[in-house]
Amino acid sequence: MILYNSGPCQYLKDEHWHIKIKAKNYSKMSEIDESLNKGWAVFGRLALKPECTLCNACKPYRVKVDKFKLSKSFKRVIKKCKEIEIVVKDLCYYEDCLNLFAKHADWRNSTRSWNKEDFSRENFEDNFVHGPKGLKQVHFYLKSKLVCVNYLVITKTTCYSMYTYYDPDCLEYSLGTLAILNGIQMCKNMNFEHLHMGFYVEGCQSLSYKDRYKPGETYDFKTKKWSDHEQ
Repeated sequence: MILYNSGPCQYLKDEHWHIKIKAKNYSKMSEIDESLNKGWAVFGRLALKPECTLCNACKPYRVKVDKFKLSKSFKRVIKKCKEIEIVVKDLCYYEDCLNLFAKHADWRNSTRSWNKEDFSRENFEDNFVHGPKGLKQVHFYLKSKLVCVNYLVITKTTCYSMYTYYDPDCLEYSLGTLAILNGIQMCKNMNFEHLHMGFYVEGCQSLSYKDRYKPGETYDFKTKKWSDHEQ
């Protein structure tokens, strides 16, 4: 099923977006690989691609894992998070995950004017439990308390960081950064070339951070090619 969503852009002020949405049950990893390699972003049972006529700001971004090196700031994050326990789990509903997601979303809504989220269990499971084949949830614990969750789609050839949320009371640990660094390390351990990170949008605080993880590549929907990202 193909749907379209048009309206005020949620990434850039004063822009108008037109998003192509493909409702699909990804039961084969090869189908996920194909979508990711063509720049689609995957979220739950949906795949999304911008088709805006007047704007080309949304750039699918992926990290070149084999050439990635830890910066001094990344090394500091790892050092201060040495007490964090990381556990990879199969998909399942956990009430503490829903509670953490709601806490993070409320905080983001108050600091960045995000759209109000639906915190029902049904909606949460639809997005994070009934996801594509290969979806794993990575839990981060601080003194046995769940403080961060990162959802990774792991296929036979690549990895995609689908979504991350964390406890806003633990900002000093830079948990979002730790989640991405962990994803990159997992890719290295599996000999994957890339960690896909969804859309990079320059000027959008929630998405422009992604090119901190370099070197990276962006996808051009017009040429249908990946190329080195220029900062």
